Amino acid sequence: MSIKRAPYVKQIITVGLLNSLLRSSPLCCHHSVLLRFAPTCGDSVSVPLLSCAVVPSLRRPPPPAAPLEGRVAMQPHTVEVARLYQTEFVRSARAVGALWAVCTLCFSVIEVVILIQPSWVGTRELHYQGGTPAPQSGTLGLFQVCLESEWPVPECRGSLRTLTPLPAFQSPAVLVCVSLAMVWASVGCLCLFRFCNAATVYKICAWLQLTAGFCLALACVLFPDSWECAEMRALCGEAVTSFSPGNCSVHWAFVLAILGVLDAAILATLAFVLGNRQDALLPEDGKDVTGFLLSA
Repeated sequence: MSIKRAPYVKQIITVGLLNSLLRSSPLCCHHSVLLRFAPTCGDSVSVPLLSCAVVPSLRRPPPPAAPLEGRVAMQPHTVEVARLYQTEFVRSARAVGALWAVCTLCFSVIEVVILIQPSWVGTRELHYQGGTPAPQSGTLGLFQVCLESEWPVPECRGSLRTLTPLPAFQSPAVLVCVSLAMVWASVGCLCLFRFCNAATVYKICAWLQLTAGFCLALACVLFPDSWECAEMRALCGEAVTSFSPGNCSVHWAFVLAILGVLDAAILATLAFVLGNRQDALLPEDGKDVTGFLLSA
């Protein structure tokens, strides 16, 4: 600051104070101009002045970033939200999983009935004239051929105790036994929910049930293909051919086996869905406590 005349000292001091006030204001821009005093006589006085521009709409500066301690402190809240979300999912998953487990147990019992019951094929009700010998009536399964007699209990031929199937139905019997083993293995895997991840157990059971359904479906296809045998001809007449039972008809055990194939497909699909959603619907922070909540 240059001063050439003493009478203007007060004005210069006033301008300096004004510069100090404006410099401390948040609305000031840090560049200076020259304020010229033009007196009535003599030279002019040049004083640097800090110019200030008032902004009509002042935008607030963004808030400072949260410190590391604050971000770490938010993690417990995120974990609590994850636990609440996980608890709601586990409640619904338990209900569907319990229904799936009950249906799996029922399917295992159905497999046992399919295997041991000699009611896959049975004779029809035929009208015959008097004086002719009545045709034989009875049923046939994978292990036994049962003929009706004068006694209330039918006379059965075959060995169910040693699980020796009829010679013509060995392949369907083996496939039904494999299917039964797969279903009971899936029932045994239900105990793994307390020790393993629930999604893994669901997927293991799904593959076992899918294999059981495939074996049972293959047995249902091979069984009528083996009808052209001595046992079927003795029971159903000489008109028996593959996929044609002659004087016989399909009984409830074979129908139950076909329904068992559909049951296995539905149970396997449901197990796959439960296994996939067990991890897909849960947040990342809550996956580590899935097994704990399921076993609680």
